[in-house]
Amino acid sequence: MTTSDATRPKLPMRMLLRSLRGIERAGNKLPHPFWLFIIMAVLVILLSAALNAMNVSAESPDGERIEVESLISAEGMQVIFGDAVDNFATFPPLAIIIAVMLGVSVAE
Repeated sequence: MTTSDATRPKLPMRMLLRSLRGIERAGNKLPHPFWLFIIMAVLVILLSAALNAMNVSAESPDGERIEVESLISAEGMQVIFGDAVDNFATFPPLAIIIAVMLGVSVAE
């Protein structure tokens, strides 16, 4: 079966569709967002330990030296679990996200 030139998409559209198909295939190979979050969290924890072991630091704009703290240490675990509620509660877009989710659930 052949398609006529009138029904066949033009070259830029074909390139766009091909690239979108490639992006979709790559996206389908990704794990579930929950696992992506867990993987990224573990990577951050391991990276903090590695950078702490190498004594990496940065200088803030006001001249203060800030050293990387390991999240694997006891203090790091306290920061992760102890401040989780405060981080969640003081996250500015949280109220908007909850309002949108409620609106979507009511609309359905």
